[in-house]
Amino acid sequence: MTQQPRVLSLTQPWAWLVVNGYKDIENRRWHTKYRGWCYIHAAKGVTRGNYSDVVAFTKDKAPHITLPPFADCKRGGVIGMVRFTDCVQASESPWFFGPFGFVIAQAVAFDEMIPLTGHLGFFNAPIELPPPPATPA
Repeated sequence: MTQQPRVLSLTQPWAWLVVNGYKDIENRRWHTKYRGWCYIHAAKGVTRGNYSDVVAFTKDKAPHITLPPFADCKRGGVIGMVRFTDCVQASESPWFFGPFGFVIAQAVAFDEMIPLTGHLGFFNAPIELPPPPATPA
């Protein structure tokens, strides 16, 4: 039996950076043993101040990335998926600031957001979501 991928909520524009393949690590305060595909949920809540902080951080770490405007950030649903391959406490990634980092190997952005209520930590989706792509060998 194949395990249904889990869902993880992120605030915008972090969620956009993750599903579009720019951010190769997701920082958390907690460790996980979970490996595999995970749907990325864009949380409803984000302030303009938080958004501006991420814009400044991104300009410093990756000035070639142009983030979508605040109003264009999809919120309140699943916007893509990633494949987590590890959980580390140190990384040379410019996106790592820990204390734990979930290492991202693949990212897929969905064309359309799938509305869904988010939760803290990993959670199982109460609805059917698109299947993950084939994982390379």
